Amino acid sequence: MKKTVYLLFLAIALLSLFTGCDAPRNNPVDPDNTISRLPRIEGEVISSGSSGAPLSFARITFVPTSSFTFSGEDGKFSLPVTKKTNGLLLIEKFGFKTDSIFVDWNNADNIQLRRSLLKFPLPVKLSIVSNTLNRFPDLKFYSFLVAVELAESNEFIDSIIVESRVKKIKFKLDKQPGDRNFEKELFSFQIEGLTSPFSIVDEVFDPVFYLSGGVTFSPGPISVTRVIDQEVKFLSPANGTIVGSSFRLLWEKFSPGWDHSYSVEIYLNDLTPILVLQKEKIDKNETGVNINQELPPGDYFWVVYSKDSFGNSTRSKPASFSVR
Repeated sequence: MKKTVYLLFLAIALLSLFTGCDAPRNNPVDPDNTISRLPRIEGEVISSGSSGAPLSFARITFVPTSSFTFSGEDGKFSLPVTKKTNGLLLIEKFGFKTDSIFVDWNNADNIQLRRSLLKFPLPVKLSIVSNTLNRFPDLKFYSFLVAVELAESNEFIDSIIVESRVKKIKFKLDKQPGDRNFEKELFSFQIEGLTSPFSIVDEVFDPVFYLSGGVTFSPGPISVTRVIDQEVKFLSPANGTIVGSSFRLLWEKFSPGWDHSYSVEIYLNDLTPILVLQKEKIDKNETGVNINQELPPGDYFWVVYSKDSFGNSTRSKPASFSVR
């Protein structure tokens, strides 16, 4: 008898448990609660510009109550707050400029908004390298190339200005075709106040991106690691030597004391030289490379570079040859 009463009581308790979910939902933070809902700030976060793509996992914080939430995959969010106090709402996402808006409840229980965040440029390459050009009879020209490559084009870039911290060398990068690359090459004699090309080594430069709306962004410093004064020397062909359909470029072994590789370039010796062939990443133990590409008859010259692991290089004097 007692066992029967116990089982009956247990069945009633379980029935109450499973049917109880139809009871009114009074949790104030429950989005399905229609009885005692907390005030809410709801909206959508998108990317600025022509794409207007929804931004997921943006953090939305209501400063007066420290309440926060994150946007979903569709960029939408719903933030319940415990107190209707006027104040700032912060919208943050890594790689984007933080935005804020002043929330004035004005007796409302729900605030709807849509905000766009400005995406910062994402450089995949940021460098400054030196190049030493050797010319006849015994001339040397030193140049410095600053290069920025972006992961994707950014429509909000107005300009990129590079300035050194100590010598106050300042210049603007030129936009290259495709909108993802910016470059500037300066010879040492073009840099005002530079007494020696070697004094620029370890000088810290800060690239600053100037974006629409007066926003600035600096991805970090760059510096010249080395200026190579040694000269890599060609052997043959040279002095107008006539070569056949296949031939070999030879140079003296170059031992600068650090890791490096070679590259060669062949130019058509015209009024404006035209690059017709290039070979890169030739092993440092090599002292020559075969040219099996048939060149049209004409006069040519070639040069050999030694490039260190940072991208700094030194170039040989040009050596001439002819194809007949």
